[in-house]
Amino acid sequence: MAAGARGQHGTDGYGHGYQGPRRPGPSRQLLGLVALVAVTLLGAAFAIGQTFGRRDSPEQTQPLAAVASSEPAPPASRPDLPGTRSDLPGSRPDLPGTRSDLPGRDADLPRTGRAAEPVRTPGERPGEVPAPPPADPDMLPGPDDPPAGRVAPSAPSNPRPNAESAGTDPLYRLGAEPDGPAGSWQTTGAGYVALTFDDGPSPEYTPQTLALLRRYQVKATFCLIGENVEQHPELVREIVAEGHTLCNHSWSHDLELGHQDPEEIEADLRRTSEAIESAAPGTPIAYFRQPGGNWTTRVVEVAGRLGMTSLGWAVDPQDWRLPGPESIVHTVTSETGPGSIVLLHDGGGDRTGTLDALRWMLPELTERFRLAALPVDAEPPR
Repeated sequence: MAAGARGQHGTDGYGHGYQGPRRPGPSRQLLGLVALVAVTLLGAAFAIGQTFGRRDSPEQTQPLAAVASSEPAPPASRPDLPGTRSDLPGSRPDLPGTRSDLPGRDADLPRTGRAAEPVRTPGERPGEVPAPPPADPDMLPGPDDPPAGRVAPSAPSNPRPNAESAGTDPLYRLGAEPDGPAGSWQTTGAGYVALTFDDGPSPEYTPQTLALLRRYQVKATFCLIGENVEQHPELVREIVAEGHTLCNHSWSHDLELGHQDPEEIEADLRRTSEAIESAAPGTPIAYFRQPGGNWTTRVVEVAGRLGMTSLGWAVDPQDWRLPGPESIVHTVTSETGPGSIVLLHDGGGDRTGTLDALRWMLPELTERFRLAALPVDAEPPR
């Protein structure tokens, strides 16, 4: 008994009194952890409940800016106030950056998809369609219209002087002194520009040339070949009826005419003028143009004795070489200035390129210059 009691109430090996066996109990750290988890779960449950409660109540929904300023949130039924759903992108067509200003979108179209009401002029009634202006016969589609897919500018509204007015107005007189080779004139000596057409009349190209000139109200000068006049006198009368000036261009386009004897030169010029006079009686023939521009003093003197001024040119696009309409347009529009006499052709070959060039030159030239026929009463050089 003494030994058992000593073992039960004695000390251990470290000098501590023996208290007998101990019962296990919960740790303090474990209890603290359990308490922390419980508090966390309660907080999460409370937050979730608050969130669902706010979604269920529209009156409690307000922007952050309103909460921060402690002001009441604007009602959800006021789409015109900032901060509501009505100012989301795509719902305000008047705000930049919304879908209404995307390329290809018509912000003026209502939601129904129908076109917006047109803008009416003062005095116009709803549903009233203004009547179009009466059609001009000269503006109707025809052989003188531009190629398909291209639209030529409209003709100018200001009238151009005709051959008669050019002959009586001092503005349209030729210069007092010749300024070309061998005593010929290559400029008008004034501010107006003169278009001239050589080697006609041509049954294919002269009528188209006249139609284009008529469309843009331009008067020009036509230098006629005698044998063509003899074959197509009706075209000479049409040229005169349109108010254009006539010019003698020799009988058969002899490039060496200026080097012939004076008698042969005179016979050639007289024969050509007589054919023109027969086709259009009473029409003055005030000019002569040497074929090829091969001027000599001899041919200028003979033409002067017959009452004709020798007519040269200042701008030559060489359309007779068929360079293409682009080249013709470039040369004429870039080199023409006040007083220029421009050389073109309505006969003597394929003049399709010249006609195409005229469709695009005439609008520009009529805007930049005054175009006129050469005067018919110009005093020939002495």
